Amino acid sequence: MIIFEEFKAVYLDYVARNRLWAFLQGSDSHVKLNDLMLLILEGEEKILQSFGLPAILSYSSLLQIKSLKVNFDLADISVLYDELNSEAKLYLTGIVKTDLELLNMAQKRGLHIDEVLPQLSLKLKAESYYHFLYDKCFLPGIITAQNFLEEIRIVSESKLSLRIHQLTNDPNWIQNDEYDQLSEFGLVYLLDFMAGYANFLQENEVEMDL
Repeated sequence: MIIFEEFKAVYLDYVARNRLWAFLQGSDSHVKLNDLMLLILEGEEKILQSFGLPAILSYSSLLQIKSLKVNFDLADISVLYDELNSEAKLYLTGIVKTDLELLNMAQKRGLHIDEVLPQLSLKLKAESYYHFLYDKCFLPGIITAQNFLEEIRIVSESKLSLRIHQLTNDPNWIQNDEYDQLSEFGLVYLLDFMAGYANFLQENEVEMDL
């Protein structure tokens, strides 16, 4: 497990990036915010991994809240270090759950996808296809945990996530050869995703605005 001094150095770097991103959001800067956000997310993963923790939403939130605190000082780093150590002890000594058990628990509790996906054995991020299937099909009980796992495994192992997402940019996707090629991988819910993704995206943008 990471020692305090190493954690302090890594976390201060993370804090600087997170505060810069928050500042630039309200400015006219042409800095690539997406690139900066990727660095922030990578930093979160590295910090949490150093404690043996998955990069789920609740753990990431601990890092984010402290880093954006108005009166942030070095004492906050010590508090956060202790909090992460406590969380790590609970997580690492807990009962190991299978992917199906994790998903079934998430469905019962209505957990956000970012609380679940990083804990699965596939170690995935909540990209567009996974997010749609999880929110619109799995959580409502339209598909089972096994259905969900089988579908995301095909996408992950065949490296299809980016190709699927790029296809959403084509308003005539149904006539695109890429759609036919993706369908050949045996994706059960690809048509549902393509037909419903635009509305799903709008719904999520509205929720973020609220």
